[in-house]
Amino acid sequence: MTRDAMGSEFVEARLRSVAINCYATLGSDGGASMHIHLPKPVHGWREFVGEVGIIVIGILIALGAEQAVENLHRRSQVREMTAKLRDESIENRHVTEFDLRTLQGSVGQIDQKIAALNSCRGTRSVDLAPLKRTFMLVPSDAAWIGIRDSALLPLMPDRLSDNYWKIDTVGKAIGAATDSSVEDYSHAAGAVEAVRGGATGEAICGQALLELNQLKQQELMMASLVAVFRDANEQALRGERIDKADPTLPRPY
Repeated sequence: MTRDAMGSEFVEARLRSVAINCYATLGSDGGASMHIHLPKPVHGWREFVGEVGIIVIGILIALGAEQAVENLHRRSQVREMTAKLRDESIENRHVTEFDLRTLQGSVGQIDQKIAALNSCRGTRSVDLAPLKRTFMLVPSDAAWIGIRDSALLPLMPDRLSDNYWKIDTVGKAIGAATDSSVEDYSHAAGAVEAVRGGATGEAICGQALLELNQLKQQELMMASLVAVFRDANEQALRGERIDKADPTLPRPY
């Protein structure tokens, strides 16, 4: 007999001895018996498919629960950002009203200068006051920019996102017009100061009138843009669709 065969026979004998001893010790005196349950082998395709199905269903339930939690979180974010947009629009109400009053005053003072320069030959420099610079507030767009540049934009209601795209477009037009107004004011103020400094002649007065009229038209266009922004902002607050945002409006006051 080989050594391997002798070893196998020895192991089998020891296992039988242990099994007999366990039975005799735990079961022969009527005491509690110890039962060791081994996994049952899967018998047939039906049982195998059932086991796999239970696992698949468990995975699907876990994925569905995770998706549901994610959707709830996204909806909460959308509600939060919608509330921020509304708060920003309410704040911009005051901004647009201030800007319209400011532009109205600006156009008024320009009209006064134009009236004083209409009879250029008889106008004395002392009759002309300096041209005052007007300052405007800028409508806030932080909430909209935060949504526009994030992954939340596709989740926002179509009407809401479309409305604020249009409001943002008008806001950018206001910014561009404000930049142009700064240059127009510089030219008009310089022309007025030339007349106030004693410069005479129809050419000097005519240049001052030209610069003042150009500044007036720029201020009126800005007022029209602010009025468009104000009206669109109010429509958004009411939940209405902004169908048109036309900056070519008549004088807003």
